[in-house]
Amino acid sequence: MSAARFAYRIGPPAAIWLTIAASSSVEAFAADATITPEKQVQEQIKFPAEPETRAAMETIRRRVINIHTLITHRRLPVAGAVQFGREVDADMERVSQVRQALHQHNDPIVPILQRIRQGATTIAHPTVERGQVDGLVDVVSALETYGATFDHPGWQRLQQQ
Repeated sequence: MSAARFAYRIGPPAAIWLTIAASSSVEAFAADATITPEKQVQEQIKFPAEPETRAAMETIRRRVINIHTLITHRRLPVAGAVQFGREVDADMERVSQVRQALHQHNDPIVPILQRIRQGATTIAHPTVERGQVDGLVDVVSALETYGATFDHPGWQRLQQQ
């Protein structure tokens, strides 16, 4: 088979493939026009954090640092765990009130607060399926997400205390 015939045979499918690839990239570009949390992390775009939000998140971070070793060494008393859960809920309620007054919908802190609440509840009331360490992992990952998503000068990861 000659090279000309081979090029003719491969030509139309390649043209179809290029057309499909071009149309999907246009759709991807159009879908990419909105800012998603993943895109934010990739492009280092951060949402502003109000002073009240910063203070409450700093307080939650300090509370986690205080109980981290007790949880990992399995020495956190039940009363301490319940108190931690109550204190974190109060801090999150302050953040929710401040953010709710400023942002009507699609507030990027909502999933972070939900993850913190889930982790704090697990720490305060562990089950057979989810122990205190699982709750600690939830809270720590939520705090990491907060630091990556919001502009909080001086924010440090828990390991950088």
